[in-house]
Formats: sequence, structure tokens, C-alpha cells
Amino acid sequence: MPDLNAISRDVLEGLMLDIEEEKCVLLIGPEVIQSGGRSQARFVHEQAMELEAGHIDYYYPNDSLFLFKDDADKNRVARRVKRLYRSMEPPLEVYQKILELPIPLVVCLNPDTFLADAAQQFGLAYDFSHFRFTGEATKDVEAPTAGRPLFYNLCGCRTEEESLVLDYEDLFRLLRAVLPDGLPNKVRMKLREASSFLFLGFDFEKWYTQLLLQLLTGDRKGRPKFAFRSNMHDGNAKDFLIHQFQIQFLGDGQHFFDSLHQLLAGEGLLRQLSPLGASRAASLPPIRQRVAEGAVDEALAMAGALPMSGGQRDKLVLLQNRFNNWKRDQQAGVFLPGQAEPILNGITRDFLGFLNGELA
Repeated sequence: MPDLNAISRDVLEGLMLDIEEEKCVLLIGPEVIQSGGRSQARFVHEQAMELEAGHIDYYYPNDSLFLFKDDADKNRVARRVKRLYRSMEPPLEVYQKILELPIPLVVCLNPDTFLADAAQQFGLAYDFSHFRFTGEATKDVEAPTAGRPLFYNLCGCRTEEESLVLDYEDLFRLLRAVLPDGLPNKVRMKLREASSFLFLGFDFEKWYTQLLLQLLTGDRKGRPKFAFRSNMHDGNAKDFLIHQFQIQFLGDGQHFFDSLHQLLAGEGLLRQLSPLGASRAASLPPIRQRVAEGAVDEALAMAGALPMSGGQRDKLVLLQNRFNNWKRDQQAGVFLPGQAEPILNGITRDFLGFLNGELA
């Protein structure tokens, strides 16, 4: 473990005790993953700006938000953002370390599903949900535990276009929806019970980040808040956060995060994950057998329960959609004699290729 001064060691030992008692909440911000020296959200939105420039009136780089002329343009850009997130492959080693921390509730300010995707690949049971600033915002969730954590996206989910925060109107609607009790009951309860909050990958200089964090943790005075890997250049803003929010900035974020991880490992407190792909490999032969028996629908359903990345899951969804369309057309008598079997064979061949090429 890296050398730590007495204060730092005391902080880490306090965090370890809170984590052991399931009273620590982890909050993940946009800076946790960097792409080209930019936050994940900024990278995706700037890519969308380049590809959809004709459908965007203005881009605000400091807040990574757009201005649209009408809803048609906004919907088009939302679909582009959705595809860009789908194409990203995050570094698994980062999310593996996060998953190994036995923290019940992880609140993410990003719309991606990277943490959930990684959990699937490591065979970890979990629940995932996201906040919607329009409709069903308070839909309840299962109570999170260290054995089955909850990953909760505060700023929408990349799979649901209408939940994405793309412009200031979306941002203001999100803030209004969170107030006063917009979060699911069990999320609010876990936040209320928390003894400490751990921030990873935040740019605290953004005004809306400060406001969201105030809404999440502001009435928990006296409960420690620690920031790792946080982008902070403005000394005045840092002083404000230290005194107003009582956030402790722990120097080199990577250094302290690794130290916390090693401290938990030394005490045998890390969450145990399955070897990458181990549970999936053992499940493939029964799936192939169901294909051989002609039960392609059952085989597709079995594959859907396997851990895989977001990109792999999207490919499987397309295969399932092709099979469902084929089944519907067959039942409706759409096919001429001799047409149905070659189409099904093509779907089956592509499915086996997916199993052997993507999941093996």
C-alpha cells in the first residue's frame, strides 16, 4: 500500500468501517472515464455535435449541453447520443475495482450502463434503475445490499432517449423532479442512513453538479464526504465546497482510491467476483444443445440471461428481434412454400456465430 500520513490513514480506516457496515454511498461522476482528455459526457456530446451539426443550434461546452431549434432535431441528436454510448467499450479494470468495493448503493451521474455491464461480465447479482424527469420518476426499487447492490443512474439511461439530459430544459426539469422527494423511497432511505459519501470522478466547479450533490447529501451535516479523482482548479470554488459541503479532497485521487482498495483487501472485505467470463463459458454448451434441438426461442432466452457487454447485448437484441419477426410472419402465413426455413437457418447461423465469436 502507498505510504499514507496519519490523517489519510484515519480517513481510510473510517471509510472502511462505514463500508463494512453498509453505510457508505458511492457517487460516480462524468470524469471517472476520460476520452481524449475530456469527460465521458463531453466527449460523447462533442462527437454528436460534429456528426449532427446541422440539427444543433448551439453547443455549450462548459456544461456539455445543446440548444435545439425543435423537437425533431432534439430527437435525432438523442438517437445519435444513444448510439455513441452503445459503441463505447469502457476499461473493465476500472469498473472491476469499483465493483469489488462492497457498497450497496452507487449513484451515477452518467447515462451509461458500464457498471451494470461489468457486473454482468463478472457474474455479480445487482439491480439497475434510472431516474426519469418525465413520468415514473419515483418508481420504487429493491432495497440495496452489499450482496445485491443497486446501480442508480440519476441523469437517465442511454437505452431510453427521453430520459437523457441534452439541454438546459432537460436539466431544469431534472432538478425540479428530484425536489423534494422525487427519488425512489429505498434510494432516499439509503442516502439518509449513510454515514459517509464517496465521490469519484466529479467536476465540482459545475453549478448544477453542486446543486445535485446538495440535493442528495445536503441535509446530512456532520457525515463525511470524500472526493477522489475530482477535477478542481478554482481555489475559491474549492474553499466554498470545503466549507459549505464539508467535502474533503483527498489529494491524488488514484493514489487514495488504490489505498482504500488495498486496505479492504487486507481485511478480507472486498466483494468477491467471478473470473471474467467463467460463468458464461459454462453456460454455452446447453444453449448450443437447445439450438440443435430446434428450440431457438429458448436458446435466445437463455443467452439473454448471460453476462455480456452493452454492445454484445445490443447484438443479441437484434437477433431476438429477427427471430420474433420470423415467428410472427410464420404464424400469420406470410411465407410462401420453402421461404421460412432458409430465413430461420440464417438467423440460427448468425446466432451460433454470435455465441462462438462474441461469448466464447
